[in-house]
Amino acid sequence: MAFPLALGRIVDAVQLPAAQGAAELHALTAGMAALFGIAAVATAVRTSTLTIVGERVSRRLRTDTFTAILRQETAFFDATQSGELVNRLSADAASVASTLTDNVARALRAVVTSAAGLGCVLYLSPSLSLVALATFPPIAGGAYVFGRSVRELSRRLLDSLAAATQVAAERIGAVRAVRAAGAEGVEAARYAAAVGASYALARRVALVSGAYNGGVSFAAQASLLGVLAVGGGQVLSGGMTVGELSAFAMYSVTLGGGLSALATSYTAFTRAQGAGARIFGVLDREPRGESSTLSA
Repeated sequence: MAFPLALGRIVDAVQLPAAQGAAELHALTAGMAALFGIAAVATAVRTSTLTIVGERVSRRLRTDTFTAILRQETAFFDATQSGELVNRLSADAASVASTLTDNVARALRAVVTSAAGLGCVLYLSPSLSLVALATFPPIAGGAYVFGRSVRELSRRLLDSLAAATQVAAERIGAVRAVRAAGAEGVEAARYAAAVGASYALARRVALVSGAYNGGVSFAAQASLLGVLAVGGGQVLSGGMTVGELSAFAMYSVTLGGGLSALATSYTAFTRAQGAGARIFGVLDREPRGESSTLSA
């Protein structure tokens, strides 16, 4: 967050007398080099830690889910397809683990970035901040509508993937019967149809996501254009320096990126709700009827 302000000071420093400007440039570059080194170490630690935590969460979630499945009564397995259960251990568990680690960290980082960016733009120019924030209401509204749409589509996509997995598991398990009946082509076509249904839903998710991301990109670019237009007028009138406008423009981009990341995190949470409901539906289910040798 210090880089835009330092860049603005560098832009102003090059307009100073040679000796004074050189001293200012040397001090700024030395300070920024130290900050970049600290940021690199912090990034390495953050990336490694998040990856390890994510894998631990995924391992624990898969283990607990599999144990909960084994605890269920026999009638549960008669009513629930094996492909659906396998999908909960694979795709659903991966989605929930990613949401609980990567997406939470991304959301927290977006909150900090947005708050810092907002404070910086308000400090540099309160009036120009209104221009930078003008696109926030449409982005927030779009995120809400997009999240509701993607949540339902994602739930249907997970169900479709589970159905395709079930078709494959059944046919592979009975491959001798399939081969004896000479039905390889029929079963291949059946699996292709199941995967095709999943592809159709995934394609709809991609189209909706593309429309939303395009709208967010347009709003962010429009905000930056407005900042440059209004800020340029303030520079001409003497209300801001060129360096201050440069710093403000970069902070407004940072603020817009943080708000967009928050919206993206929200939609990711809504997308993972379907997978979470399926996982915790198994974890919270108490077996009915005969008991398992596994304790609850």
